Amino acid sequence: DVILFESHLSSRTYILNRDKKLNALDQTMLDVLRPKIEEWASADLCKLVIGRGNGRAFCAGGDVASVVTQAANPSTRPRAIEFFKREFELDYLLAALGKPYVAVMDGI
Repeated sequence: DVILFESHLSSRTYILNRDKKLNALDQTMLDVLRPKIEEWASADLCKLVIGRGNGRAFCAGGDVASVVTQAANPSTRPRAIEFFKREFELDYLLAALGKPYVAVMDGI
C-alpha cells in the first residue's frame, strides 16, 4: 500500500509508504489520502491527525516526473494541471483542519 493508516484511541495516523521515491505524492496517493482526511476531519472520535513517512523522508512534495511528461504534451497538459490542483487542495485541507495536525518530519 502506498499509504498506511493507523488508529489509536483518538489519534489517527497516515504513513506515506513510497520511501524509494522519498514519499513524493502521486495521483494514487492523493486518491487514497484525501477521503481519509475528510473522514477524520468530520469524525468526533478523531481529536488528532498525525502524518509521517516511511524511510528517509516525510514527503518530497508532488512526484513531478510524470507531471512534467504530461505537461510537455498539449493533449495531456490538463491532467498535469489537475494533479497540482488536487495536491494543493489536500495541502489546504490539512492546513484548515479543525483539529491538531502533526507532521513528523525526521530526515530529508
